[in-house]
Amino acid sequence: MRRLGLVLALVAVVLATTGCWDIRDINDRTPALGVGVDLEGGTWRLTLADVRPEGGQATMYTASFESGVGPTLQAAAEELRGHLAFRLYFGSARIIAIGSSVFEAGRVGEVLAYFREQQEISLSTFLVASTTSGADLLKTMDVEHGAVAVRLEREMTTQESLRDGHLPIQLWQALASWTGPGRSVYVPLFAPEPGHGLRVTGTLVASARQKTPVYLGIPESQTLRLLADVPGRAPIVLPDGSSLRMAWSTKTLRVVTRPTTHLELRVGALLEPRIGSPEGMDASDLTRLETEVARAITGRLMALTAKLGKAGVDVMRGGEAMRSAGLDPELALRVPVHITLSALIQPKQAVSP
Repeated sequence: MRRLGLVLALVAVVLATTGCWDIRDINDRTPALGVGVDLEGGTWRLTLADVRPEGGQATMYTASFESGVGPTLQAAAEELRGHLAFRLYFGSARIIAIGSSVFEAGRVGEVLAYFREQQEISLSTFLVASTTSGADLLKTMDVEHGAVAVRLEREMTTQESLRDGHLPIQLWQALASWTGPGRSVYVPLFAPEPGHGLRVTGTLVASARQKTPVYLGIPESQTLRLLADVPGRAPIVLPDGSSLRMAWSTKTLRVVTRPTTHLELRVGALLEPRIGSPEGMDASDLTRLETEVARAITGRLMALTAKLGKAGVDVMRGGEAMRSAGLDPELALRVPVHITLSALIQPKQAVSP
């Protein structure tokens, strides 16, 4: 009887302690859709954008902001906690806005390392760069959504990026690129515009090999999609005024060791004519147009690979190809790149991503 009583008591204890021991009430968290990261004279600043629906409306939002400063990002986060009514929570963040000063100081790696250690933050969070500060970008009012953090999140998750030519990049992609053979990261660049919200200006490419970032304008950002093997739309205007839209592309990259070691880049592009139809052209005219387009895109690729290679940036992941071939990944920045491009022009109804 005594043994039965002990068993029942143990069962009661187990039942009383079941459940999630580390559960935390969401009401005890300060949610933030956006996080701004800035460097001000050697001092780090973290800014949280707490975004909420405005008056129950689903399309307009308001945002409140709190910041913390410190000699390290961890110290800035600790100081930020002192301003919050609830617990600091990165789990809801969808946008990390990095200020231009961080790139100019060559300290993007520290930002990536800090967020890699934050277990709450989602690895699918998007990174963006600001022409001024990350805080300024998040605090800019957006005419369409009210809060620019919402506008940025929609920009990253819809086909807006196809139109603007930049490449949305998530935290896990940035971490993999920065710590891999490429040792670089590309981040879409936005300029705050009071009264409008933001404007896409291109891409910032940061490299662990050098301090100064590389700035790419919108045409170069559109070409960067080919090197990064990301389909997208890009206008192609030929010297004779012919205008086409590159609607889709594929890329393969391999190492060739004979007669000399080099990277062989092959790109296939599907294009749509903006004026007229290929059905109304004879075979010779169509072949000539495809050749001219291929020459134009190849010129863009050669200029961009030279620019990035000179800056020590391996965005097309030539280092991975070198390592797969059993060679030193660092060779990717020193060997020639041979580019072959094939262009196919099809009517407007061609499928576009």
